Amino acid sequence: GRADGAFPANTSDVTATWGLPARGCPAPSLELLSAYPRQHALLRAQGRVMQYCYHAPLGNYMEALPTAFLLSLLLDLALVVHCDVRKGDHMAQFKTRMGDIFPRYFAGSHIDLGGSSAFYPLAANATDLRQDSEMFGELAPSLTAVRALLNIRAQTGSALGNPANRRRLREALGAKFADGPNLDGCLLRYLLAPAPRLVSIFERLSNRPAEGAGGSLSAVAMHVRLGDRFLGTRTDRRPDEDSRSVAYQVRV
Repeated sequence: GRADGAFPANTSDVTATWGLPARGCPAPSLELLSAYPRQHALLRAQGRVMQYCYHAPLGNYMEALPTAFLLSLLLDLALVVHCDVRKGDHMAQFKTRMGDIFPRYFAGSHIDLGGSSAFYPLAANATDLRQDSEMFGELAPSLTAVRALLNIRAQTGSALGNPANRRRLREALGAKFADGPNLDGCLLRYLLAPAPRLVSIFERLSNRPAEGAGGSLSAVAMHVRLGDRFLGTRTDRRPDEDSRSVAYQVRV
């Protein structure tokens, strides 16, 4: 989408025009727009990275990506879409590697979208950050790499709930941006721009949503969950153990 919220007219426009501010997204701080990309590259070069780990498929992973970014700001670490899966990790059952998927469909200078431990090695003294309650406690900058092990409770409010965290994030993001009602979507727009491959796929849709006023899209999306036994490699789940749901969501 362009800065006014519209989807790119062609694939060559995408990286040059996608970003903030946009419709529904107030302008973030100048620090986030101009200084953060350089800071991200510097932290990555120093090995100060936060690997984002989530034991779930793509949809849940993307849902918690804005929270992962807020945590990386609080920890003063470069966010990378990669996880060194260790023995005993629940996420080891999922064969999909997000670092293999994201670069195919997204681009962005504010996040590393894929790689391996060869590019983002964790130091021997790296720590794990786990979410053990609804909200994170106060988080201070970390001098070493971190694996952030997130779960379904990892909403942006869980990072903003602590007063000290909220104060620092409002300074980093800009108060109006941090307090906005569309923070999750606006952060996804900041982090993920459609790659030419994704734009090309969208343009070839036979039932492509029509553009509305200002170039915005009107569409209805449906998410169907088939059940837990369709996830991962476990084959011993009984049908009554599945959690199933059908969710409808209107995007205008």
